[in-house]
Formats: sequence, C-alpha cells, structure tokens
Amino acid sequence: MSLQQSKVYFVEAPFGIILVSDNDEILDFIQAPSRLDDLVEYLISVERGEVTPIHEKAVAKIKEKGYLNVVVEHYGTAKAVSQAGLIPEVKPGNPKALYIRSLLPELAVRYGFASSQEEFFAKLHEVMMEYTRRKLRREAQKRDLLAVQAIRAIDDIDRTINLYIARLREWYSVHFPELDELVRDHEEYARLVHELRHRGNFTAD
Repeated sequence: MSLQQSKVYFVEAPFGIILVSDNDEILDFIQAPSRLDDLVEYLISVERGEVTPIHEKAVAKIKEKGYLNVVVEHYGTAKAVSQAGLIPEVKPGNPKALYIRSLLPELAVRYGFASSQEEFFAKLHEVMMEYTRRKLRREAQKRDLLAVQAIRAIDDIDRTINLYIARLREWYSVHFPELDELVRDHEEYARLVHELRHRGNFTAD
C-alpha cells in the first residue's frame, strides 16, 4: 500500500504530538514546550481546539513523509490538516490513540519529558494541578467581568431612567407645577402621572 493510501494517526499527548502509522510504528514525535508555564498554556490551547505551532509542525512532518490521509481526534486539528491540503478523518478515542496513550510513561522517558516513569507521573501531576488552577482562575475572572458588566448595565439603566424622569417632570410641570414639589419620589411621580393624567383627577390624599 502506498503512503498516499495509508493513514497516519495524529495522537496528542501531554508532552507533544506522536505520529503513528497503520501498523503502530511511531513515525515522528513533535515535542510540546518544556517549561511548565508554556506547556500548560499549550494544553489549554489544545482543549480550546486551537491550532498551535506544534500542530503546524506536526502537519508539516506528515506532508514531508508523503502521507495524505490523517486520522485526528479533534475538529480543530482536522481544520489544520485540511488547510495543509491533506485529508482529515475525525475519530475521537480511536484504537491507535488509545494504544499510544497506554505507552505514555514509557514514551515520556524515551522522548526526554521525564528521566523515569515515576518522574513522568510526578510531572504530569504538577502540570495538571497548574492546568486546573489556571482554568479556575480564568473562569473566576470571567464571572468577575460579567459582574462588572452587569453593574455597568444597571448604572446605564439608572441614568436613562433619571433622564426620562427629569424630562417627564419638566413636561408635566407645565401642566401641574405644584406636583413637582409635592412628590419627590421619581417612581411615585411617574405612577401618579400615568394613572391620574389630568391635574383635576388629583386629590389631597
């Protein structure tokens, strides 16, 4: 079978992207950023479905090797593959990806992410803790922003209401100037004007 007919599997791991052939051969490895901060940001971008420079490098490697058909797990990755002139096939949790992920501790050592499998699990824990912290922090920031926007919207509504009330008092005072001094509460003033309309309908009560 020619490479044009074969498939390459695009497997994303916490420490990079692994390209796998139909017969489970690892064709290439594209390393993710090694610094904790950069790695966490990379993983957040992957979760959002964004195409990162790591993805672009992996797609370029696939083209160099002469493959045309690429099995991916995410639609964001499929878009990057398609834009490169290759044919994507989206298969979340496909058997090749699951097989490679079962080898992650071993592969992490092979590709220098960790010096031992024990260190791999320790580093993975550190990465996921920081990943979770950042996700929670950003969600809290979003909520804070929504609260600020809500407060601003309420302030805008208050200003608009006050403007309309001021205009209503100006207009109705031409007809019934005494009411402006008698009723200081804006809401009560608007209610009385709406319900009684003509000054002849007002009583001392």
